[in-house]
Amino acid sequence: YEDISNQINTPKTFRINSENLVIGLSIFAVGLFKKTVLADSIAPYANYVFTQAGHGADIGFFLGWAGALSYTFQLYFDFSGYSDMAIGLGRIFGLKMPVNFNSPYKSTSIVDFWRRWHITLSTFLRDFLYIPLGGNKKGSSRRFLNLLITMLLGGLWHGAGWTFIVWGLLHGAFLAVNHAWLNLKASLIYRPTILTKTLAWTITFVCIVGAWVVFRANTMGEAIAVLKGMIALNGFDVLNIPLVAGDQKLFVILGFYFMVALVAKNSQDFFGKYYSDMQSSQDAPKDLSWFTWRPNFFWAFIMGGVATIALLCATRINEFIYFNF
Repeated sequence: YEDISNQINTPKTFRINSENLVIGLSIFAVGLFKKTVLADSIAPYANYVFTQAGHGADIGFFLGWAGALSYTFQLYFDFSGYSDMAIGLGRIFGLKMPVNFNSPYKSTSIVDFWRRWHITLSTFLRDFLYIPLGGNKKGSSRRFLNLLITMLLGGLWHGAGWTFIVWGLLHGAFLAVNHAWLNLKASLIYRPTILTKTLAWTITFVCIVGAWVVFRANTMGEAIAVLKGMIALNGFDVLNIPLVAGDQKLFVILGFYFMVALVAKNSQDFFGKYYSDMQSSQDAPKDLSWFTWRPNFFWAFIMGGVATIALLCATRINEFIYFNF
């Protein structure tokens, strides 16, 4: 609330402003595209795998990873689109909302992930739970306990179910291990290399994907069934999803999503200074090339096309995943 309270209490905030309308509609269009074109297109594959697991089917290695990665990218673009649409709507009404999503799958640690994923929630958890519990001021053991308690409550914020509780505890444990490693690394002669950075990213991404399986599942039994498949306890299957023709096609699709999440500009880089006045220096866009949005006729034409495609793809009602929380 403190991020927008001054704006709310300033009458001129809500006066109709053509620049705010143009910026807000453009950000909203990009968010809608992420939701209806990217997130909703990959959702059926995730739903199929988790439904099969819920019905007691043995999930093989490739099917398990297909379901887990499909949900990983569905959630990514659903929530990234959700955040863009909220920020765009706010800007239409004159409110400049804080950045909430900053390419979290580029993270090389769980600590880094929570600085990039659902930034407003993680900031809230830090300021109103972790720090009041004592934060890191009462020794390492208490710090790790505070992390577990904070993330457990963060899990419960999503819903009073075992899957959310376990998801929260997993991330609390991940954070505790991460901080323990940071403490150890500080006492070592450590020089990061491309190899170590790649290893750090891989470990982080696998932990995130595994935790998302628990988050997505309706029951712990369903989550365990998918996780067993991912570690090949049910063997190496031939990927057979009725929704997609051919084993390779889905992994080509997932590869495309992978590249977009890791290589493409995020929204605050794409919109630059127009996205939010609340970007930290770390979040501020570094690339001011021609492929950066500006309020002109060229980008108005492009955003009109983006919005049209997004609306044409909105052929059925698909709630935002965060609608549930």
